[in-house]
Amino acid sequence: MRVETGILGVLLVVVVVPLGTGAMLVHEGLYAEAEGFLALGFILSIVLAKPIAWGVAHYLMMGEVRSMNTFCENARNGEYPTSWDLPEQTEGESDLLRLRRNLYWLVRAAANREEWLAARLSRAARSSWEYERLANVDPLTGVSNRRHFELFMQEAVTSGGVIHLLLVDCDGFKAVNDTMGHAAGDELLKRLGAVLSGAVRGPEDCVFRYGGDEFGVVLRGRERDTALAVAERVRARFAREGRGVTLSIGVGECRVRRRVDPDEAARRLHADADAAVYAAKRRGRNRVEAAWTLPGGDGALRKMAACGRTAG
Repeated sequence: MRVETGILGVLLVVVVVPLGTGAMLVHEGLYAEAEGFLALGFILSIVLAKPIAWGVAHYLMMGEVRSMNTFCENARNGEYPTSWDLPEQTEGESDLLRLRRNLYWLVRAAANREEWLAARLSRAARSSWEYERLANVDPLTGVSNRRHFELFMQEAVTSGGVIHLLLVDCDGFKAVNDTMGHAAGDELLKRLGAVLSGAVRGPEDCVFRYGGDEFGVVLRGRERDTALAVAERVRARFAREGRGVTLSIGVGECRVRRRVDPDEAARRLHADADAAVYAAKRRGRNRVEAAWTLPGGDGALRKMAACGRTAG
């Protein structure tokens, strides 16, 4: 039963019934009986004064309690109110009002703490991402470093499919450092990194600096003609922009058909691309050579056998 219903019932019994009955008896001229009912009402009022007072106070408190419950439920659901309708604090305010005020302060403190923790976690996540990015990026050119290249190659070989590795070596780069200074050499390397980055198509490919003036590109899911076209486009563009420095590029190929040893497959692929680079330099530099065109037959058959070697 609701508290307000109970209070209404008690007031009806204690006040309305005796007074109403007494008024009817007075109207009928039955004064003695009327005095009896009024005396009974007076006695009941005295006896029930305390329960009635408690009930009225409880009824008045229910609105406050409901308001606080709603406030707490919103806070539990992550909806922190920015303000709560509270009067100015005074020394003689009720305990109930003080409870409301303390509850509001407690919830706001929790909200501020949660916001602080969220901001700190966000900064930590950004810092972690930045550290990871710096660990995988060559600081001079902005392309991937050797560490990231090795991780990328391992993942690429494990995923399977066709992989082409372009190894890029600058022809005459030492002369630039000797005659024009290391600053000019650094600018040249930055330019080469930009040219290589412009030749790839997205996260499925990877441009990296292997060391010094040696760079590389991993192409995934391309055919031979496409890989050679990418290499030739890089060579031609840098020949126009390289200030007299040209590129020798070797292209290796790996077709992964079965479960493989990633380290062995990557090593074989790198060895083939490296052999093609040396062939390009021996044949006059500023050119592209493919490992499968080197003497000794179609290198692709040899690569398929090597890359298909199972682990263990």
